[in-house]
Amino acid sequence: MRRSSRPVALLAGIVLGAGCAAGLPVVEDPAPGPPTEAVAAAPVHFDVTSYPGVSDEGPAVHRAFELLPRARVAIHAQHDRHSGPGPVTLRLHRVLPNGTWRHLRTVDGTDGLAATSLRSVHGGTYVLEVTGEPRPATLALDVACLTERCSPHAQPGQSCGGPASLACAAGLVCHYPERACGAADAAGTCEVPPPACIPNHSPVCACDGTTYLNSCEALSAGAAIDHAGACASDGCRPICGAVGTQAEGWYDGCSGSLLRLETCAGCDARCELTRSPGEGWYSTCDGLIAWGRCGAPARAAR
Repeated sequence: MRRSSRPVALLAGIVLGAGCAAGLPVVEDPAPGPPTEAVAAAPVHFDVTSYPGVSDEGPAVHRAFELLPRARVAIHAQHDRHSGPGPVTLRLHRVLPNGTWRHLRTVDGTDGLAATSLRSVHGGTYVLEVTGEPRPATLALDVACLTERCSPHAQPGQSCGGPASLACAAGLVCHYPERACGAADAAGTCEVPPPACIPNHSPVCACDGTTYLNSCEALSAGAAIDHAGACASDGCRPICGAVGTQAEGWYDGCSGSLLRLETCAGCDARCELTRSPGEGWYSTCDGLIAWGRCGAPARAAR
């Protein structure tokens, strides 16, 4: 991608370059707009394409990123190749100290591509607001770092932890080598959690001491993996797996067999009524999961 040959405009300590694509129509604001109330914005990561969706119920997507002083990024928003042609509009905002936003620029891509570049003089947090038509549609959003380092936090594929205790950017998880959790100077790699997982039984023990159905489930929950196999203290504790899919439910921690289909994200399984006929695993959200001695494979509740 080439750098823009258009002049840049100084706006409140920010230098904005025009679109990278030749002939891209750009609407320039003569000055930063007044502050507006902020809305929730998920993180976007550098040099990784994300695919947010827009619909009539949610016509705009908002993505936030943080820049170091003098960092420069190129921003592209376009229709995913499966969505077909249509206009795309990209709005760039700066987050003010009081949490409100100040609008900096609008780029209209009538040909399905909206692109611009940004160089932050003093650093800070920025929000991209992207819309596309016709809806529903899937958009492809890229923010590429054009300087040696752009973010104060590690990005996907970069090192985390280690002697400097480097933190991953919001929305990423630091994946350590096996059995390296908490080890002095242990370094890992920042990874993007998978959006969904299949309920295959291959338990892993996370650094927080929780057993997950498989490594995908652990990373999806934002948990770093310590080692393969269940955590020693968990035994056959039921595991909430396949979160966010039709197969979400409780799975036996020993055999991996399905015990109960139900929404279980955020719930825990506890052994209760020990040494009584009612001994079994109970959800902290919805009651009985399975009968049986808690140290042995459980029998699904009927």
